[in-house]
Amino acid sequence: MISLRSKFLAVWGRISPVTETSQHSLLDLGLSADTERAVRRWLDDPHYASERPSLNGLLAEVEAGSAAARAELLDAFSQVLPIGTGGRRGRVGPGPNRMNPVVVRETAQGVVEALKAAGDTPQVAIVYDTRMHSRQFAYAAAEQCAAGGLTVVLLDAPRPTPELSFLVRRMGCGAGIVVSASHNPPEDNGIKIYGPDGAPGAPGATATGDLSTHAPDPAHPHDAQGADADGSVDAEPTEQAPDGARSGQVPRNGTSRAVSPAP
Repeated sequence: MISLRSKFLAVWGRISPVTETSQHSLLDLGLSADTERAVRRWLDDPHYASERPSLNGLLAEVEAGSAAARAELLDAFSQVLPIGTGGRRGRVGPGPNRMNPVVVRETAQGVVEALKAAGDTPQVAIVYDTRMHSRQFAYAAAEQCAAGGLTVVLLDAPRPTPELSFLVRRMGCGAGIVVSASHNPPEDNGIKIYGPDGAPGAPGATATGDLSTHAPDPAHPHDAQGADADGSVDAEPTEQAPDGARSGQVPRNGTSRAVSPAP
């Protein structure tokens, strides 16, 4: 077993091909070679396409001479967002050291691998709070878990963390995910992992919440039987769950639902 943190760092260290699609001349920003390579990867690699507009905006501020934007850029690309007690928490924004859909999907894929390795029930419950982007992150996690072959029970309305613990045990899930940053500042968000007993910690993890898993390849986050090209999974509703959640397709909007992998 390899720690999720170590594997993410190993994957991040790979050098991907550089294309000429970047809108910014990174050579003029005086970045270190490692930071420049990391930023360029987020600009050019399709895996990070969802974060490209916000990253371009940040780079434009750096080019305009903003010291605050430069500090933000350097910190956002200084490391992979650490895995702490129960999961990951950090400021929302582009970069590997920030909370964004890419980091959420990679973390959710780690849950998929950990759950399968532990041999627990291939079903995960997901809830989210009222912080900014919480619903978006919950959907990203749900789609990633479904693409990995899990049945996902998603409560599509803000819920307190204790309800996730109840839901995991009530539904017999192998794991649970809460999109929340607890007591962190308002600009932060997070993704916390719970085990089949409803307590913090991933399947097969220790009480400290260290998440161990076989490594996914973040360059191909949606490679799973039954997943569409965008990572969503179509399936007919099959099971009624508490609070109106049910197994089926994750909707882009509307009522509380959950996702289930295609047969």
